[in-house]
Amino acid sequence: MDINHCRIFLKVVECGSISSAALETGYTQSAVSYIVKNLEQEMGVKLVNRERSGITLTKNGTVLLPKFKAIVNAGTLLDNSLFELTNLLSGEVVLGGSYSSKIIFFLPVIEKFHAIYPRVTFKFLDGSGQTIERYLTEGIADLGIYTYQKNTKLHYTFIKDDPLLVVLPSDCTDYPEGVFPINDISKHDFITTSFNDEYNILKELNDNQILCNTPIMMDDTFTAVSAVERHLGITILSELSMKTKSQYNVRCIGLDPPRHRRLCLFVRDLDALTPAAKKFYDFCVSEFPALAQKL
Repeated sequence: MDINHCRIFLKVVECGSISSAALETGYTQSAVSYIVKNLEQEMGVKLVNRERSGITLTKNGTVLLPKFKAIVNAGTLLDNSLFELTNLLSGEVVLGGSYSSKIIFFLPVIEKFHAIYPRVTFKFLDGSGQTIERYLTEGIADLGIYTYQKNTKLHYTFIKDDPLLVVLPSDCTDYPEGVFPINDISKHDFITTSFNDEYNILKELNDNQILCNTPIMMDDTFTAVSAVERHLGITILSELSMKTKSQYNVRCIGLDPPRHRRLCLFVRDLDALTPAAKKFYDFCVSEFPALAQKL
C-alpha cells in the first residue's frame, strides 16, 4: 500500500470532495479520483460514496479511517527518523555534574546516543550543585545533574532519591546495627566537602545546635574518603557517590533518622536548547528511569 495514496485519501475525507483535495495537493482531479478507486480495489471494499455535493464515507470507510491515519502517522515518524539520520545531527552538548552522576547516568546514555548520532560531541563540567546551577543559568552548560533545591527556577526531571551514608574507617566497630544517629557527628572529626552544603547536613547540625568539629575541608569527595580511610575523621556522602569509590577500604552505614538527596536532571529552558542538546535531553529522560531502577 502506497503511504502517499493514504495521505491523499485522508485529504479527500478532510476536504469532503475530490476536486477540493486535488487543489490542495496539487494533483489533477482525475489523479485523485484514480487514487481513491485504486485504494478501494486494493482493500476490496468501497470507501466513499460519490455524490454531487461531495463525498461521504461508507460504513467500511468509517471503520478503516483510523487505520489509514495510523499508517500515515507511522510513515511521518519514519520520514522524520530518516531525515535525522541522513542529515546527521551535530553539535556540542555541555553536561554538568559530579563524577558519580556522569559515570552512572550520563555515560551509559551517551554510549547509546553516540551510536545513532556520532557527530554530536560532549563536554563535561565538574562541580557541586550550586556550581552546576550557575553554569546552567549562565548558559555555560546545557544539562546538569545534582540535588534538587527548593525554589529553583530551572526546569527539572526527577531521577532518583539517593540515600545518604556515613563513611567510617573500615575497622570502626561502633554502630553494629548499621545506623548512625546524626547527633553522634559531634563525637567525631567531620571531614567536609563541597557536597555537604548540597545535602544540607551542616545547616541541619547548626539548626539543631549540634557542635561539629571540622578540622579538614575538601573540594572533592575522593580525597574526603581517602582521609576517612586514613582515620582522619568521618564524612557523609550519597550511596551513588560511594558506588564509584569501591577502591577505598571504608565502612558505610545509614543515618538515623534516614536522609536522602533528590537527584534531578536540570535544564535552564527546554525551548532554548540546541537541536543536539534537546535530542540528548529527550534521550536522557527516556533512559534514566531504567538506569535508576537497576541501582
